[in-house]
Amino acid sequence: FRGGARQDRAGPPGEAGDRGASASVPEAPTLLLVADGMGGAVGGAEAARMAALTLHQALSARNGRPDEPGGTAATLLQATQLAHREIRRRGWSDLGLRGMGTTLTAALVEGDALHLVQVGDSRALLLRHGILTQLTRDQSMVQDMVDSGVLTPEQARSSPHRNVILQALGGEDPLEPVG
Repeated sequence: FRGGARQDRAGPPGEAGDRGASASVPEAPTLLLVADGMGGAVGGAEAARMAALTLHQALSARNGRPDEPGGTAATLLQATQLAHREIRRRGWSDLGLRGMGTTLTAALVEGDALHLVQVGDSRALLLRHGILTQLTRDQSMVQDMVDSGVLTPEQARSSPHRNVILQALGGEDPLEPVG
């Protein structure tokens, strides 16, 4: 198992660093994630660190057992739930970290498969052949308002509620990650 992201130089399609359709498939599973902490500088950073570490450890423990029940997608969801419980437990046991949490968007590249899990509003985007496609849906109040027709996408951009998320690791139960 290899955690972390490649540091390819970003640039317009066709320039050095553009992987496009010619990207090589990693030999070992690769975990890429964004964990955007909240709850104060210390609490947010700790929640994000805990989320990244928990996912990495859970997926590392799975390495070498690709045929275990439920497969990679289930393991990614289970690791997300475990991170949520651990962050909640730590937030309740340490007064200095009370209320900490983090959004999480994680991608596990395994062979030619991409497994995603998302909690909150950190988006997963795919850039292929110069076209950017959003792969995840925000778990936010404004996204729900757009989906129900209360707001247009243009109105959502300036809504005073655009920073209200409905899900976060360490937040309220039940956690419903999208995967």
